[in-house]
Amino acid sequence: MIDFQLAVYKLIAQEYELSRFEQWVYSSKELEEILDPEEYLELISLNYKTLSSLYKAEKILTRQIDIGKYYEWFVRRVLQKVIDRPSDANKYIEQCYDLLL
Repeated sequence: MIDFQLAVYKLIAQEYELSRFEQWVYSSKELEEILDPEEYLELISLNYKTLSSLYKAEKILTRQIDIGKYYEWFVRRVLQKVIDRPSDANKYIEQCYDLLL
């Protein structure tokens, strides 16, 4: 279940490349167990050559997670990036600011 949650979190956070996400969808045995048959069929039937497929996949998969836990994961991730002080730390600080609005 942890792999599933992490994959959905990364999808929502837009940290997945389209091709990598598509590979995960087709290779994950977990999806078939977690999703009902209609949702699973809809997910594997998406055309992953279009950007809209990520939005559609997100819509299907977010029904299966606690969105509050996603936000907690996201904030922790952004704050850790700020603590690590990368050269583009300002980007992460802006993300924190955006979360407050």
